[in-house]
Amino acid sequence: MVGHCHVSQLNTKLYLQLLDVEYQQPVMDEHSVLTVFDRAINSDLTLDERVAFSQRKLEFLEDFGSDVNKFVYPVPPSKKTEPLFCNMLSFC
Repeated sequence: MVGHCHVSQLNTKLYLQLLDVEYQQPVMDEHSVLTVFDRAINSDLTLDERVAFSQRKLEFLEDFGSDVNKFVYPVPPSKKTEPLFCNMLSFC
């Protein structure tokens, strides 16, 4: 479903609705849910919104994740997401 939908880079509600749609599938596809989280985290949302999506992603992985290694990097590292780590860890 995610691949067939163009989401505004600045609309948090659309990302939340996409997540809700993925959660409501008869068989939840972990990869599709994580794709929505990653798109939101790497979007042009505000830093606070991206941090919130990162925290939600971590909670999702704790509850439904099938691979413990995904806990190591809940946010794909990039220049765009670097402030997320600084804000979450409060040391940059």
